[in-house]
Amino acid sequence: MKEIKLILDTDVGSDCDDIMAISYMISAEKKGLVKPLAITVSHPAEHACAGIRALYRSYGVQPPVMGQMTRENPRDDFYGKKIYEKFGIEEDLAPVESAVNVLRKALAQSDGDVTLCAIGPLNNIADLLESPADEISHLCGTELVKEKCSRLVLMAGGFIPDENGKNRPEWNVKICCESSQKVFKLCKNDIYMLPHEAAHTMITGKYAVETLGDKTPLTYAFLSFFNSVGRSSWDPATLLWAVEGNRDLYTLSEAGRVTVDGIGTTDFYPDENGNCYVIGINQLENESFEDAQKRVAAYIDGAVNKILGI
Repeated sequence: MKEIKLILDTDVGSDCDDIMAISYMISAEKKGLVKPLAITVSHPAEHACAGIRALYRSYGVQPPVMGQMTRENPRDDFYGKKIYEKFGIEEDLAPVESAVNVLRKALAQSDGDVTLCAIGPLNNIADLLESPADEISHLCGTELVKEKCSRLVLMAGGFIPDENGKNRPEWNVKICCESSQKVFKLCKNDIYMLPHEAAHTMITGKYAVETLGDKTPLTYAFLSFFNSVGRSSWDPATLLWAVEGNRDLYTLSEAGRVTVDGIGTTDFYPDENGNCYVIGINQLENESFEDAQKRVAAYIDGAVNKILGI
């Protein structure tokens, strides 16, 4: 399996599954599966980048360059500051550039074929796509992404109807509907989406938290997020697909188009000329959906537990 060049956009501080996702990415980096080019934060948590640096150091790995969103959109930081205060050092507070600058530089300096993976709200990705040509690159954002990215992979959307027959809005999409609409309208690359229902009942991290308690940044993040012993796996499941593809763990829909309405509802319409694909969980013969989810969760847990030493 070839090494994937990856840029990760994450809302660390919001939900602890982001920390599980980054831990999986570090495991994949140690195995030579991924080369992280940058991490940008789509959550206005003041200590998000400091927390990520502390997490990387706990695994003995150098973090990539990081960037922070510049929009004012206050939300809770459940664990970023706590991780820094418990595990951080002063250097973890080193300033970072804006997310858009970091994204543009990482893409402009790459030789292409980059996977851009977003596991939080899409404000940074929308701002990147709308960014004008500048001293970093003569290309505007849409063209820069088109030229340098092989694909956009998102934890986004939901396609399970409610009692009224309408798809339920998913958090990453609805938290900034305008940005979500812009991404699906402006992006000229193929877009792969892992929807809410694929991993909502897929639980990872339980054994690690029960074994290590608050002794590591990962497990401390879980305990700081409403005392979570195990958590839904939207973000690590998305990142696993971005790095390792379908394997026997996932399925992929036919091509189509995705629309986003004003409250964050997503709809998928099959279209052979479309650029959107929905990632699903692969059920082996005689396997229930729940058992298929457990199989994916076990793969993620195995990778992360190995670098935790358990």
